[in-house]
Amino acid sequence: MGISSRVFSIDQNEQYNLSTERVVLFIVSSTGEGDPPDSCLKFQRNLRSKTLPPHHFSHLHYTLLGLGDTNYQTYQGYPKKLDARLSELGAKKFYPRGEVDEAIGIEEQIEKWVQGLWPSLKEILKKVDFPSAVDDSMPEPKPPSPKPDLKLALPKSPPCRCSITFDPKIQLLENLQVREQHFRKDNPFYSKLIGARWLTHSEAVKGVIELELDLSTNLKNELVFKVGDSIGIPCPNNPIEVEKIITRLNLTSVQDIPFRLEPKKDIPRDTLPSWIPSASTIKFVFSNLLDLSSPPQKAFLRVLADNTSNSEEKQKLLYLSSIQGKSDYGLFLQEKPSLLDILEEFPTCNPPFERLLDLVPVIKPRYYSFASAPNNESRHNIIKIAYSEVNYSVTRQRNQKVEIINKRGLCTSWLSERAIKSGLLSPTKPSVLPQSVCRIEESSNSELIPVFLNSSEAFTLPSQLSTPIILIAAGTGVAPYIGFLELRAKMIKTSPPESVGEAWLFFGCRNSAYDYIYREELEQFQKDGVLTHLVTAFSRETSTKQYVQHKMLEYSPELSSLLTSNNARLFVCGDAKGLAKDVLATITQILENVSSLSPVEAKAKMAQMMQSKQIVIEVWG
Repeated sequence: MGISSRVFSIDQNEQYNLSTERVVLFIVSSTGEGDPPDSCLKFQRNLRSKTLPPHHFSHLHYTLLGLGDTNYQTYQGYPKKLDARLSELGAKKFYPRGEVDEAIGIEEQIEKWVQGLWPSLKEILKKVDFPSAVDDSMPEPKPPSPKPDLKLALPKSPPCRCSITFDPKIQLLENLQVREQHFRKDNPFYSKLIGARWLTHSEAVKGVIELELDLSTNLKNELVFKVGDSIGIPCPNNPIEVEKIITRLNLTSVQDIPFRLEPKKDIPRDTLPSWIPSASTIKFVFSNLLDLSSPPQKAFLRVLADNTSNSEEKQKLLYLSSIQGKSDYGLFLQEKPSLLDILEEFPTCNPPFERLLDLVPVIKPRYYSFASAPNNESRHNIIKIAYSEVNYSVTRQRNQKVEIINKRGLCTSWLSERAIKSGLLSPTKPSVLPQSVCRIEESSNSELIPVFLNSSEAFTLPSQLSTPIILIAAGTGVAPYIGFLELRAKMIKTSPPESVGEAWLFFGCRNSAYDYIYREELEQFQKDGVLTHLVTAFSRETSTKQYVQHKMLEYSPELSSLLTSNNARLFVCGDAKGLAKDVLATITQILENVSSLSPVEAKAKMAQMMQSKQIVIEVWG
């Protein structure tokens, strides 16, 4: 069965009209506390309009695939909201909503949901008198197995959409303009790296680095930002890795020749990857756009198999992409293979560059919260960010041989290299803390870091100083609270003492001597009365590991009173897979124990506080 379809990003609203569409498949995810992703914000605002009548979408038949992660408290938050709103407006669901949990891998879950989708889709298309969209003469794709006895159930090999034509006369946009097109942010620009320091000791398990960035470079207007905001950084790929891939694919001779991107015959232009500019070079695309470390999807492995000449290598790639190879595919993903890893493991695999444009996703920008408050004085466009270096190892086993492979985070390693190259940062962590910031006084030779501003609506200090705040963080999650407390200190200076609410900070790390970042600043905030309570948990300093949630339980009466009687704002910042879930479970437990609520009532109360933004979660991972 072949089905004619059109594919759009939901923010490409000028290219589609739901008022006239008859059958639609939505694929959406959640961010933060069940909020829509950035690309859905305008769509969601329009959908929530109170002027829309209950029958507005009575003509529309839809289904929805929700992408989420059960490590987050609001799993499938936005997909559920969208489903409910479409139903309220009269749309009819022709196939049950799918829920995909990234925490357990998405491939198998999507495959299972899609198996039931096709017959339902065929039936609804015929029901709404749109039979031309269905071509029954086209058989279900059954890719040939390399060995008939295996009878592998393989994904369909996606069609090639892209075609490129080399032309040395093509005029190319500047790199930043390409990024501007790609990220679609209001104000992308280059910042200057002017300061850096280590925040952790040489004995710390993780290295944490603070950078100072001057955001005033080449700006015509003053920037407007607030505490809780962040910057997005579109970092490039490792140039050594890029060079190896280009060499491996025999593209060295054409890597710098401009090319024009066109759709293949009968392929609509709007189905081309939106992040690939219409004119570019192979080197630029590999360096700045394609995510060379993204987990390989099964459809991608299938295409690689189609372009592999050695039968044994082809068989292995086909098996990894098949349903029967599910277990081996899971183990393969645990190795975190990059595109270069795959090409080196399968030497006769030579995919055309156009196929990589089709199937390799774009590099996602990395976001870092401000670790400082806006300064109205001479350094008003200077901000600080803090990040943990991402260094890890994976185990790879081939032919009874076990190999340990070290890997590094893409953006954190790139930022560290920039700071070291500029002379602002030592390559090794210090043996004495705290370190003072090393700054460049003359910034003309500063390293340039491409950034864009990312505003946060809820993750910011309450406007009223009298509102109590409870700040909870582990590791680098404390960084944005430095900005909160700097602003609070300024507000206190111009306010009467009776108007100042309580401020609690619960902070956790492994060891007070090695990775208690911003210790001096936090203790000074407490001394100055900016923080009324500073509660710390050092998990490796006691026989029984103590985390921030354990410390919260010690202050159960105070926290319950602050949340239920004093309308305190509670913020959680840190790791989604550990901190956020444990803290929210602890809040529920406190509400049960102190406020005498039943488990159901406590969960409902917490959900209500999250919905009203009294509890705000800012997590990653």
